[in-house]
Amino acid sequence: MATDKSHKVRLIRLSFYGSPKSVDADIVIPIYNDEVQLADSVSTLCSFLDRHSRDLAPFSWNIVIADNASTHASWQIAKSLCDWCPNQVRALHLARKGRGYALKQAWLSSRAAVMAYMDVDLSTDIGFTGSLILPLLQGGADIAFGSRLDATVSGHPLPQT
Repeated sequence: MATDKSHKVRLIRLSFYGSPKSVDADIVIPIYNDEVQLADSVSTLCSFLDRHSRDLAPFSWNIVIADNASTHASWQIAKSLCDWCPNQVRALHLARKGRGYALKQAWLSSRAAVMAYMDVDLSTDIGFTGSLILPLLQGGADIAFGSRLDATVSGHPLPQT
């Protein structure tokens, strides 16, 4: 018995602002109608990474704003942040909602060696950014994570097995 398998094709609407660069780390910030805190958070993270480029965060980086179907001014603010810092901030706009979907699309378009993600409210201490990303770049870990909820997390990745 022969079966006919029809294939469905889904068109994905993405808008990019800025181009992916070959860097050590892409730090993705997924957003949905986060216009109130977006500019301050991206500015804070950029300033931190710039200030600590030799000690705590000695790696090349991009901040990627992944706007998942915002209906407010978030996309316009994201584009203005790209214009403000074109070598270190890029953005993508998705027509579909979903944090996981936004992360997936941002990571699929990445040219970075390491891909990370951070909430727009910067609720996880950005002071640990280097201690999470550097072991991944240096081959000392396969995965690293930080948590604002777990006070026992020391900022040190688990050893490779």
